[in-house]
Amino acid sequence: MNAVYRDYPPYRTGELVGVVTGNNEPDLRRWLGTIDRRAAKLMPSARQVALDFEAYRLSLLDKTVWLKPNVRVVGCLTPDGEVLAVTDGNKPLLKKFGNYSTESSGNS
Repeated sequence: MNAVYRDYPPYRTGELVGVVTGNNEPDLRRWLGTIDRRAAKLMPSARQVALDFEAYRLSLLDKTVWLKPNVRVVGCLTPDGEVLAVTDGNKPLLKKFGNYSTESSGNS
């Protein structure tokens, strides 16, 4: 199996990123960048989702932090169907999922 790893910047690029669904198949959505968790909570009709990321790094000079299989980066799905990564300060917000079923309702 082949894999491609790429960096997604904290700003909108419109590139496609995977959102993990209940059957573990990624649902591709447009990348909007990052949003602080406090701002994400204020977004009306936004939903918390899990992003199909295996690792993150804070900057080009930082080491890559690889995630355990049951840990995902929290995303915020907008009413327009685009996605942001939720941050807590400058770090991505992470959430553990016991059975990989990762979609939930409510605000991020």
